[in-house]
Amino acid sequence: MSSTTENARIADYLFVGTYGHVVAVDKRDGKILWKTSLPFTGYKVVSILFEDGRLFCASGGRVFALDPRNGAILWSNGLSRMGSGVVFLSTVSSNNTEMVLSLLEQIRTDNHRHRTANSSATSSR
Repeated sequence: MSSTTENARIADYLFVGTYGHVVAVDKRDGKILWKTSLPFTGYKVVSILFEDGRLFCASGGRVFALDPRNGAILWSNGLSRMGSGVVFLSTVSSNNTEMVLSLLEQIRTDNHRHRTANSSATSSR
């Protein structure tokens, strides 16, 4: 399958994070296409960001990268000794060239910014 065809197919997916799982749903008919359980996250809400052809998910103090075609976990990071284990992902630019990872602590919040391949800046804190 060509990358153009694959991208068009993925554009028909809706990605949903729910209590330790990520689910891909077909936007056209609501059919569940795949479901992935995120290990070591427990029964926690999952935040999701689609960027550079990958799904980035945060739950239970961990960040995961998933293949949007089938839900396979490509990598994960436990973010050890960072924050209190509450992680949020978000896109903060209007052209989707920057994403932010926020780690909440009791006293302060650490924000880590990452510019995507479509931008020229480097990571900052």
